[in-house]
This record gives sequence, structure tokens and C-alpha cells, in this order.
Amino acid sequence: MNTMCHKINCLLAALLLSASGLSAQEINSITVTVQGDAELTQKSVLDQIRLKPGDQYAAERTNEDVVNLMKSGRFANIRIEKTEVDGKVNLNYIVEGYPVLTTVEFQKVVYGLEKDGDGNRMREIRTSLGIRLKEKKLRSKLQLAASVQYNDARRHADEVALREYYITKGYYPVEVVGVRVGTALYYQIHEGERVKIESMKFENAKADQPLSFGEGLLNNYAKARERRRWYNPVSWVTNDGRIKPLQLDEDIDRLTEFYRNRGFLDAKVTFRHGADEKILLNPEYHRLRAVLLDVQTKITETRRKVRSEEAEEDPDEAILDGLDDLLDELDDQEEDAEDDLDDFLDDNHLVDLAYVIDEGRQYRVGEVKFTYQVKAAEDVDNTRFEPAPADYQPKIPPAALLSLLRLKPGEIFHPEKLEGGKDDPDVTVLRDAYGSKALIKRIVNVDTVTNVETGTIDLEYKIYEGDLYFVELVKIEGNEKTKDFVIRRELAIAPGEPFDLGRIETSKRRLEGLQLFGDVQTRPEEAGVAADGLSENLVVSIREKNTGRFMIGGGFSTDYGAFAQLIVAQENFDIGRWRRPHFLQGGGQKVRFRTQLGGRFNHFSLDFEEPWLYGKKLRFTSSLYSRELQYYDDKFDVEEKGLRLGLERTLLGNDYLRGRLYYTLENTGIVDVKSTASTSLKNEEGTDITSMVGAGLVYDTRGGGNLPTRGQRSSFSLELAPDMLGSENEFYGIDFRTTWYFKGFGEGHVLELVGQGAMVESLESGKKVPYIYRHSLGGSRSLRGFDYNEVGPLGDANDYLRGNTMLHGTIEYSVPTPFGFLRAATFYDWGVVNANSWDFDIGDYNDNWGLGLRLDVPFLGPLRLDYGIPITTDGRNGGNKFNVNFGYTTSF
Repeated sequence: MNTMCHKINCLLAALLLSASGLSAQEINSITVTVQGDAELTQKSVLDQIRLKPGDQYAAERTNEDVVNLMKSGRFANIRIEKTEVDGKVNLNYIVEGYPVLTTVEFQKVVYGLEKDGDGNRMREIRTSLGIRLKEKKLRSKLQLAASVQYNDARRHADEVALREYYITKGYYPVEVVGVRVGTALYYQIHEGERVKIESMKFENAKADQPLSFGEGLLNNYAKARERRRWYNPVSWVTNDGRIKPLQLDEDIDRLTEFYRNRGFLDAKVTFRHGADEKILLNPEYHRLRAVLLDVQTKITETRRKVRSEEAEEDPDEAILDGLDDLLDELDDQEEDAEDDLDDFLDDNHLVDLAYVIDEGRQYRVGEVKFTYQVKAAEDVDNTRFEPAPADYQPKIPPAALLSLLRLKPGEIFHPEKLEGGKDDPDVTVLRDAYGSKALIKRIVNVDTVTNVETGTIDLEYKIYEGDLYFVELVKIEGNEKTKDFVIRRELAIAPGEPFDLGRIETSKRRLEGLQLFGDVQTRPEEAGVAADGLSENLVVSIREKNTGRFMIGGGFSTDYGAFAQLIVAQENFDIGRWRRPHFLQGGGQKVRFRTQLGGRFNHFSLDFEEPWLYGKKLRFTSSLYSRELQYYDDKFDVEEKGLRLGLERTLLGNDYLRGRLYYTLENTGIVDVKSTASTSLKNEEGTDITSMVGAGLVYDTRGGGNLPTRGQRSSFSLELAPDMLGSENEFYGIDFRTTWYFKGFGEGHVLELVGQGAMVESLESGKKVPYIYRHSLGGSRSLRGFDYNEVGPLGDANDYLRGNTMLHGTIEYSVPTPFGFLRAATFYDWGVVNANSWDFDIGDYNDNWGLGLRLDVPFLGPLRLDYGIPITTDGRNGGNKFNVNFGYTTSF
């Protein structure tokens, strides 16, 4: 293949020469001349040259060879000598390679201050003084070293690495320049001084006017931070106080973009800090530095004289004594000079940083109009358009389009809300509106006109609506083990229907929600002409992922202690496929066996799920389980053995709303009750059969991810265990739970609100609802300042009996940290548990506040660490509690 390509290239070169009227010249020979001290061989260079003897000569191809050789980074210079003999061409590549370095050293450079006609000017002073940071650390940052071939790219990377290292140590300003002299390389370093940001503020360039936004909000768009404070533990994680020039430039860009996206299109942001004025341009600093430099220079020269005199055959002791006395005196002077400089720096190393903002005027949206286009008469490739005729009837009325926009006349102009933003900008909303009408070839562009005099931005949307398209075929690509019907049954669109992009996006979300595929993409594909208009094929392309899981591991929770677990699961199970290569795979069913063993509980379960029972969108679930639980109370254990069957489906055509029916048959109760337990608990000892039916609704708009930033999950369920189902315990229960998520005050901030209410009541007069079905609070998933199960009514032995009515609420606010895997949170939990049914009195409530961390641990998942501090207790429960659990959000 390579030989064929080479011949084709030669033929093309010959044709080009013939076409240009030139006679093709054959290459007779190619030689290489190596200059300099580089470790290069002629063969190593020839191997990188694409031209070969016998090829047709073309200057363009020699240029390509030179470019490719220079890209290797091994050559300082390349030129080509061309000679002609008997109509043929001889080429000699003269290459100068970079040398192999023999020396890599660091040189310190300091600056002095001198005055000229324009004022103060910095003057470079070279010095033999040593650098301040450890040389070993600096060398660890370098790519170049002795015995390594030099090249400019590596030198530049070393300059950046050294500069960044100095900045991390708090030095400012830092300059690093690498200078090569023959085979020696010297990194000349101006270290500056160690300075810290004492305070940060944001100022209006118009000193007599306040800023339109508070410092707390603006601070979210600046990465610079004040120095750490001993009294603020958070500052030791988030603050460092270093002056980073590149970071300050990025802060300017972020703040400018912040203002632009709030209508201040003319905003300009600059910064100033005292490091230059207080140190770099301060004559006193340079005077003290010069004194120290002068003394250190004299010390170096005096030591050289001592060594020179000691090297004499007959050293003069008087001279040596005099030099020693001079060194002692100079050492004292050096110590004094260092103290003076240190005192100056102690007084000036803390500087103020100010972002100065010239806001300009805030622009609002002026006129918003829609103009329509049609294909030009001479259009042949769908690229030429002309204004629509006066009698053109839009497929979507302008009033309907205007109602979809966020940027309406009079609104503050936000460029990110127009186009290019993350949260459905208006241009995207209009395109989606047409796409949902199966107008998939639509074109929506927007022009803006700035009216400086009125402070408004006029918007003109130029729209080509296109034609109505229908789905011809639905093609599935990429599924090897997953059966076609598993994918097709999730699609909200079918052949013959309008090519609705909204329904296609719904289909995509459904497929992604199956968690069977690593990637799902949809695209139109040209088809033919349908009877009712144009048609396109819909291509659904998926990338399957490994859906089998085998996991052996363990974990820990402060509720139920340490445990080990084994999970074997197949998320794309097919109970009817017994042939290889995809044995028992590809049907979209799920099967999982899980066992968990711990010091305070044992759990075994076998679960099966069929998401489409009998080919209908009806999810069937079953679970066979056995549990032995010791963590409810130290005075007894809990046993549960049972079977649960369930049916679930979407309702009213809304993917967010789901209804479910389920049946539970289980043998449960408390066993091994100790003599120290309350009389009520002793009377309940033993297990009973419970046969229960339930129904529920779930409305979930949260979307995916460990931590949603918007949406809600609300659920309502009703359970009934009557005698007619063979239940030995007759009762009913009602449960309502809701969780809402909102964006917080800063980037990445999330507010989580949780509310819960539950009630159970016996159907038999005078008989209690069994302990296991009553409600309690406390622990890592409810009231985090209290132990698990220790909020509620007390028995006669001061143990917690659980109650028939429960109310619970949580407010949690979490923020990101500079460490991407870590979030910080603060929370407040409130709750009450009452003994009687339908008793919603809140007089005996318990509450707590606390702080927490949310970690995204590789191979383990989200981990919650919470420290709860009780506020209101019953006198027995409560006490600062440290909680460990899995998950980012509060679940129940």
C-alpha cells in the first residue's frame, strides 16, 4: 500500500509539472550533511525524508520534508543545496542539530531602580548569589538536563514550569528565561519577593457610585483569594493569597463576561495591587537590596582572595588575618542588611487587591421582530434564500414565537440568553419549536442592532421555516447483543409520523435512562419523497456498554456499622435467550443477587425486573429477600423474610409521572427481646405474617447526576394489610415525601429541600401496628444529630417504641470546593414522631444543624460525611453525631 501511494504521489507531481509547462526532473541522489555537535547520523535524517532517488523533483515536496524535520524538535536549522547534473537533480540536506547539553545551571537575576526622563525604570543586575528555593526541587521540574539533547520547546516548557513553581511558593513577580551558550543552558531567574493578598475588594471606577452587584456575588467570579486566616478553617482549604498574574487576567475575563451577560455590554474591568508600588517600585526596597547585594559581593570577593592567598607556597599570615577580620566585619554587615530588608518586607509583604470596574450603561431589549425567508428561485443546493413574499403565512405565528422567548422588549439584555448559553437560549428555543413541528430543515439566525442613544438592543430573527418532514424508516445501529425491540419500544416516534425533534429527544432520554448504553445519538438520514411531503430516515446509533456486574467489597455506615457485600447482576438480562454468543443477554431485563454481611445485620435478596411486561410499557418487579437486623436497638433483633411483586408504568403520557401497584407477603417481627426492654416491646416479641397491597404515585423531574440542580421528586403511597388477604396484622399506612432542588447563590451551589409525612393506623380496635411498620427518625438519613431510631415515643424502660405519625423536614445547602471531588455542605434537620395515628402535633419536635462533606470516591461512588449538632432534644437523645453514608442527596 505504501509503495502504491508513493508511486501515485510521484505521478501527481509529474502531472503538476507538466501542467505548469515545466519539464519534470528526476532526483539522482539525496545526501545529508550534519553540522554542529548534535548526535545525529545521516541515516537517522534520511529515514525522515519522504523524497527518494528516482522521484520527480518538486520544490513543494522538499519544503514538506523541511517542515516535518523541524517538527521533530531535533534541528536548529535546515537548508537544502540543489545541483543539476545531466538533467538530474542532486539534493544535499544540510542539517544543524541541537547539541547534547553538558551543563544546566540556575542563575539569579535581580533588578535595580533608576530614574530616567520618564520616571522610574527597572534595570537588570546580574549576580552570582544563589537562588532561594532548593535546587533539587527546581531540577525536578525540568525536562532538560545534562546529557539530554536541547530543543526550544522543552526549554520553553521548563521556563513555564519553573515560573509556576515559584508562584505556588508565593513569589511575585517571577521571570524565567533560558539562555543557551554552546552546550550549556542557564535558566536566569528573577525571583521577586514573597507577598500575600491581605484584602480583596471590588470598586466602581466612578468612585462616587456603588456597584450594581454585591461583593459576595462578584467574588464567585474571581479565583484570587485573600491569605489564610487562623480563625477561619475554611480559608485553609480555599485560600492561599498568592498573586498569580495569569489568574488575575482570567478573573478580568470572567468578571467582564459576568457583566456582559447582565446587560452591561461596555463594562471594563482592571485590577491593581500594592505589590508593585510597595516593593518593586519602592526606592527604599531597592536601596536595601543594593546594600545587601554590595555586602554579599564583597564577601564573595574577600573569600576569593583568601583562597588565592592560601594557595600560595608561603602564605602571608598577616594578610590572611586581615582578610579574616574583614570577613567577620562583612558577615556582621550582611546580617544587619538582611535584618533591615526582612523588616521592610515584613511591613510591606501584605498587599491589597482591588478589581476596578467601569460598568457603563445597562442595555435592555428594544424591538423584537421576525422576518421570514424562502428558497431563492435559482437555489439548487439549499443555500440561497430571499425574503418571503408579503402574503407569506408563517407556520408558527410570530406572537407564539415571542411568547417562547426570555428576551422580550424591555427585558435586560443577556447575551447568554440569546444564543450560546447553557440554559436553553432563545435561538435554540425557536429552533426546537420548529423541530417539534417536524420542520427539521429550519434555519433560525438573529441579528442585533445596538442603539447607544437609547440604551437598547433591537433583535431581528431571520427564519427559514422549511418543509414538513415525516419519518420514513427507523434504523438502529450499534446493537450487537441488545435486541432491536428493546430499543424500538422506548422510541416516542414511529415510521409515518411527523419528524418531531422533541419526541426524538424524548426517545433519546428514554434510551439513556435504561443505563444499557454508553452513548446514544440520533440523526436524520436522507430518504425519498412521501405522499404527504418530504421524508427522512431516523437513525438511532447506540454504543453498548458492559452491563454485567460482579462486585465483592464492603462499606460502613454509622447507622448499621461495617459490612461486606457480594453483588452479581446483569442489567441487560434475557431470560429467553439460551444461545451464545449473548447467552441470557439482550432482552433489557434486570436480575441481581446481593448478599450483605455485617456485625449488625445480614441481608440476602434476589431481584428480577421486566420493564415491558407482555410487550406493554408495564414494569414488573419481584424481590425475594431475607434480613436479620440488629441495629434498631440493642435490646432486640428484627427479622424479615418475604416476597414483593410490583407493577409500574408512566401515566397520562408523561415520562415524569409514574404509578405503581405492589403486593408484599412477609414474615416479620422482633425477636430475642432482652429482659431489660420495655413491657410493650416484650409483648410484641415474635414474628407474624403480613399480606399487604400498596399503590403509589411518583413525580420525578430531577434529571440525572449525583446531585441535581433543579427539579423535584415527590411521591405518595397508600398501603393496606387486611384480613381478607390472609394478613395476621391488619393496618393501613399513608406516606408522602417530596424533595426539591434549586440553584444556589453561586456557581455550583445547590439548595436541597426535603419534606416527609407518614402515618399508619391499625384496622383492629385496641391493637397496635407492629413495631417494624411504625415510624421513627434519627440517623444519617433523617435527623443527623441523633442516633438511628432514637427520635420518638419512649417506653417504660426508656427505649424508643416508634410511633404511628411522623413529620420530617431538611434544608441543605452545598457548595463546590477547589478540589473537584469534594463538596461542602451545611444543613438543618427537623422532625417529630407521635405515638398516635393522625396526631400531627409538633410540640415534641427534635431538630439539629450540622456541617458535611460530599466526596466522589473512585470505584466507590458518592460518600456523605456529616456532623450533626442537636438543638432541641427530649433530654435522653441527642449528642453531637458523626455520620457516614453513601449518596450525595438525602434519600428515604
